[in-house]
Amino acid sequence: MKLLGGYHPFTPEASSNVVKAANEQMAWVAFHVGTKDSGSDMTGLREVPDITDNGRLHVAHINSYTRGMVDEPHEEVREALTLIERMRSQWVTEAYLAQINGTNGLCDENGDVVYNVAQNCLKARGYPTTDKGIKASLLDGYGSALTARGGRVITVTGEEAVKIWESAATNASLSYPVNPPTSAFSLATAKYDDETFKVDAISTDGGSLPRNVAIQRTMALVAFGALTISEAVIKLSYSPSRMMGLLNKGQLSEGADADITVVNPRTGKATMSLVAGELIMLNRRVVGKGGTWLILEEGRKAAESKGLPYEIINLEESKMYENWN
Repeated sequence: MKLLGGYHPFTPEASSNVVKAANEQMAWVAFHVGTKDSGSDMTGLREVPDITDNGRLHVAHINSYTRGMVDEPHEEVREALTLIERMRSQWVTEAYLAQINGTNGLCDENGDVVYNVAQNCLKARGYPTTDKGIKASLLDGYGSALTARGGRVITVTGEEAVKIWESAATNASLSYPVNPPTSAFSLATAKYDDETFKVDAISTDGGSLPRNVAIQRTMALVAFGALTISEAVIKLSYSPSRMMGLLNKGQLSEGADADITVVNPRTGKATMSLVAGELIMLNRRVVGKGGTWLILEEGRKAAESKGLPYEIINLEESKMYENWN
């Protein structure tokens, strides 16, 4: 379950009820913050401790709320980390390192931008939160639209982006460079006194966006000296596996899944990757097909009926539900 507060906000009370219901079933529940009383920014993040109450929650992509919409980015990062420390035993968190975000340019019949995330992107550079603002941002090269070309999804700007957006009746995926690198750096490296990381993991939040930079940007932090290579592995692999209770992943040991990614230390880019011993990327080209559906025991019959490869996970072993009840 993911609450999309930045796009389809509920009241704080309804949001809290969803979290509580998910917790009662020990289901995974994530929150892109924002409610009808707040935005997809620090005002929304401030509500989340009360929304969580005594429960457990995955607070998604912390960097999305430290873009300087309420205070200066460094002040928002400091406040976000304070909230995370306060909720340390109840939240799992991550942040991504790409500067570009993903949003949607949908406008209503009056020409007003519908979604709060897109509104924030326009406000950040002084554009009106209207269809005229979207169009101007695309023509100016600040905003981008997505299109498929040569078997890949790319971003385009200018007249081409406007045509894509208009041809979709404004209901098109857009992207804006709204994630401050300073926020990304601080969220990736902040630690508690015991040397564990305050933000659990570095995430991709990739979707269909061409921003799969998690490994490359993390390796840049290693080259800079902000992280050790072992810490990079923790942030990219070990910690995510523990967040979700995938105990056979995130490590190289006897009996563990043979999930291995080879990274060129000079370029910081992945060159080869195996999942469960099967080669899925070679010389930076994808050679694998399909994937494995991660499900709970309750979903076994549904997975079997679809004929898809699946793996049953137990969220009792996840960090989110550690010591739950």
